Amino acid sequence: MEQTASTVSATQSMAGTNNSGASATTVVPSGPYLDFLTDYHIGDHAGMLGLLVSVVGLWLTYNEAKKSRTAAEAARDAAKDARRGRLLVDVSMDLAAIYDQLVRLKQTVRGDEWGSISGQIDALCRDLEAVRQAMLDGSTPDFSDSECGVVADASAKLREFENLLTRKNAKPPNDAKSEAALQRQVTIPLTTVIDSVTSLQHKARLISGKR
Repeated sequence: MEQTASTVSATQSMAGTNNSGASATTVVPSGPYLDFLTDYHIGDHAGMLGLLVSVVGLWLTYNEAKKSRTAAEAARDAAKDARRGRLLVDVSMDLAAIYDQLVRLKQTVRGDEWGSISGQIDALCRDLEAVRQAMLDGSTPDFSDSECGVVADASAKLREFENLLTRKNAKPPNDAKSEAALQRQVTIPLTTVIDSVTSLQHKARLISGKR
């Protein structure tokens, strides 16, 4: 009985040993294709190739984005430059028109009828203010603050002339003394205003002509 038990135990031990050996053995697939992939490290090469393709793709994407941004900036600068050119032309033409109005005002002051002086000065001040605003525009940095100040000073000076020429009992000069006073108070300063406007008009025309 003891011999039979020993035989069964030995048999089970041998079976366990065989099963352990079977479980420890791993079957590795093989074949010409797998050997080729292994021998030549095809997986590694494919990974490197994929990385290279990704890098090239990123570079192309970045380059196209850079070109698009450059083109957009160029278009924006061109539009800004065109607007600046139009404003310069407008300023030049407006100053030329103001010059003509100032010349007519000077002729009126020298004449015998001053009834239209207030209307002429009102129109001049409106036009001068429009020009000043255009000169202050951020897209036309061609005029200095002092030049913009010249336009504002011209408007202020015209209002002074209006006060002198339209006040009570004001009338065209009828003798040498009143003529001299008119020359000193209005005609000569008005000529200075005309000269300053002419200078600005020439500058605006010169700049716009170079664009």
